[in-house]
Order: sequence, then C-alpha cells, then structure tokens
Amino acid sequence: MSDPQEWMRNYVRYSSVFLQLIFTIVGGVFLGYKIDEWLRTKPTFLIVFTLIFSVVFLLSHSRISPEKNSKLNNFTDEGNIHLFFA
Repeated sequence: MSDPQEWMRNYVRYSSVFLQLIFTIVGGVFLGYKIDEWLRTKPTFLIVFTLIFSVVFLLSHSRISPEKNSKLNNFTDEGNIHLFFA
C-alpha cells in the first residue's frame, strides 16, 4: 500500500461505508423512537427498527465474489468465495 492514490481510494471507500453505517443506524433509531412516541409504547419499535436497518445495511453492502486471491479478502482456505464489503 505504498501508492498514495491507492491509500486515498481505500480511505474514501471505507469512510463512505462507515458514514452509511452510522446514518443507517441513526435512521433506524429515529424512526423507531418516533413510532414508539406516536404509539406510546416502550422502546419496542426502537429496538426492532434499529436491528432491521442494521441487517439491511449488512445485506446491502455484502456480496459474494468468485475471485481467487483477492487483495482485500481471504476468508476461505480455497479462495473460492469471498464475502466482503464494498
């Protein structure tokens, strides 16, 4: 990772994913809080929507790549399937 442009690309990519994660969780918390406030319930919907939004984020940012010897991911011994975030 000696190339400065590659370093910057990776920095921007992962900061973007991090910000999307934060906004997704905050969106789930806000929506759940407002529904709980509207229905006058305990933090049931807050927990439910936070979990739902978190799972949706993880599913939308994961993908399966058939590439072998990926630079970013070597999660299998054979290198057949890599699960990674982009």
